[in-house]
Amino acid sequence: MSDCDDSEEIPKMVQIVSSLCKQFEGTGVVMNMDNLYSSPEVFIQLLQMGIFARGTFRSNRKFLPSFIQFTKQDTKKIPRGSFRLATNKKYNLSC
Repeated sequence: MSDCDDSEEIPKMVQIVSSLCKQFEGTGVVMNMDNLYSSPEVFIQLLQMGIFARGTFRSNRKFLPSFIQFTKQDTKKIPRGSFRLATNKKYNLSC
């Protein structure tokens, strides 16, 4: 691959999901995903393609704000089903 190939900078999972969703580009559909395929990076890429996405994702994903994650001590003290919310206005993303 050449030095000017942009695909090297895009994570493999983002490339895979983007290529699978290419047929829906610009349609405004909503893709639902499980935690293997979803991440903030994937959701941002899909939004740039005109596709909305929602789903669960793993707490170790890149760009996930650490302040919305519960510590092990928190999980012992809070009721089941509790959550924290974070938004990114630039990408219109909520976690």
